Amino acid sequence: MPTVSRVPTWDLDEHGFYCPGDWTRAQLIRFANEMDPHVPEGRETAIDLGIVRAVKTLRDYGIETFESCEGGRGHAFSEPTVRFAGRAAEGWRALSVCLTYGFPVSDLRRYWTIATNGEPSGPDWELVFRRRLT
Repeated sequence: MPTVSRVPTWDLDEHGFYCPGDWTRAQLIRFANEMDPHVPEGRETAIDLGIVRAVKTLRDYGIETFESCEGGRGHAFSEPTVRFAGRAAEGWRALSVCLTYGFPVSDLRRYWTIATNGEPSGPDWELVFRRRLT
């Protein structure tokens, strides 16, 4: 659970609850730019708005994300995906966080990447969602 000192007050609703499903577009843009201020020219944010809710929520719970995409044509992934590091239990913890907030998770995967020299790297985790989280 996030501690009060880690969750800024603008993340909370009027009743003091952490509600990522209620964040406005303006909040999503602000959160995306706080997480990655290196905005490419011609874009509002470096992080796709359709995945910001999941990335911010996972990071607020201390899960170390390192790659994300809202998915679709012209994107790195066909489906909304967040990749993160961690030991064996970290994937289950991330899944628990996402299910707690009602994110439409379709898959939790453990994966390894293989370098061109044949050396495996990993394992790491990825969560895949059924739809964008806008």
